[in-house]
Amino acid sequence: MKNIAKTLLVFVITLTVTISTVSAKLSKQAYQLYQKANLAECNGNTNEAINLIKQAISSNTEEDIMLYTKLGGLYVAVENYDEALNTYKKAVSLQNSDAFLYISLGNIYQVKGDGVNALISYQKALELCPEYKYNYFNIANVELSLKHYIEAEDNYKKYLETYPENVDALSSLAETYFLNNKVDLVRFRKSLRPLLQSNINQEAVYV
Repeated sequence: MKNIAKTLLVFVITLTVTISTVSAKLSKQAYQLYQKANLAECNGNTNEAINLIKQAISSNTEEDIMLYTKLGGLYVAVENYDEALNTYKKAVSLQNSDAFLYISLGNIYQVKGDGVNALISYQKALELCPEYKYNYFNIANVELSLKHYIEAEDNYKKYLETYPENVDALSSLAETYFLNNKVDLVRFRKSLRPLLQSNINQEAVYV
């Protein structure tokens, strides 16, 4: 769970930077509060930053996706996933064509243990942005947690078409074979070979 949360935080920071070009919708007061929130966050005062962004949202004449995206990321940073979820839902209601917002929703659902809604969110993101191949890995992980082994296997393979040496995906693919009680031991062992070879190569680098 902690690893998922750390991954989520890194993704949200990236998402905030991606979306947060200063919007023309921000009033002067809202923009100043946004700047102060950034400074507070840099100084480690995340709760203060949250309050400042909430003030910016109330003082702005129009609802702005940048503010909600920023607020969602701050809630993730303090592990307040309920508020983060509500905030990203609001962001999606303002801009429902952004794949990365749906990935944020999926990540939060996954942290909260809601695999069904995580899967719906990731699949929507894939529909909007099929070239973002990492999303196959997201979907596969959720399918695996839901014990949908055939679907998990299929999505791990799609991800591995682009990233054939990814150790996490290789080991997870092998796990799907094992959990699905497949009798084909040759297939299971074959899936482990790239993983083992990858580990050998990594060790050789450090020798």
